[in-house]
Amino acid sequence: MKKSVILLVLALLIFFLGTTWSSPSLATSYDGATRFVYYYIEVPVELEDWESLDELKQFIKVDDSDHHVYLTANSDGEIKLYDFCVSQAEHLRDEAAKVGKNLEVQVLSPQEYRRIFGSKLTYFHAVCMARVDNLYFCIEVQNDILKEAYKIP
Repeated sequence: MKKSVILLVLALLIFFLGTTWSSPSLATSYDGATRFVYYYIEVPVELEDWESLDELKQFIKVDDSDHHVYLTANSDGEIKLYDFCVSQAEHLRDEAAKVGKNLEVQVLSPQEYRRIFGSKLTYFHAVCMARVDNLYFCIEVQNDILKEAYKIP
């Protein structure tokens, strides 16, 4: 009882301080090995839309998400380049969140990609989307191309 009250008070303190807290607790898996299970208390943050197109362009210019390489390995130890459009888009989104700005990861069909970027793809592709006033822009994370996608009347 005393331990649970202390943990509750600690969790509330961390919640009100606005941080993320994780606490490992022991759990036993089906094969008998001991594993750690983490519990997280997440605190929501308010992300803002971009003030101007120049602010968005400056952010994209200094960001390095398109320079990250993602690798994967199979059970035989073969290492291959990972299809990383989603990983790069998520990285750019996370970098924007660090400065309090909102970016969304969007997966575009080949037809939608062609409409926005003018290039032909034969597969679905992940990009980021940003809002500036009543305009939505798509960001091709792999080469930092920014194109207007939608306008809200």
